[in-house]
Amino acid sequence: MRYLAAYLLLHLGAHKNVSADQIVEVISAVGIDADKERAEKVVAELEGKSIEEVIAEAEEKPAEEEEESDDDMGFGLFD
Repeated sequence: MRYLAAYLLLHLGAHKNVSADQIVEVISAVGIDADKERAEKVVAELEGKSIEEVIAEAEEKPAEEEEESDDDMGFGLFD
């Protein structure tokens, strides 16, 4: 998620062609070790795509509901 956030920050900051090195630089600036391969993957996935379209597409997908766990086998703690 931090790689995507760094990409979006750079993109919003007028860097229309964001590079993996820029992403690593942003993440490293806040004291977090960054993996260049992950940054390259983000750049590759978003290359040629409009950020606005990607965000709109993500909002269209319904969030998957979490399945309830059967760990308690139907019994509550205070039943």
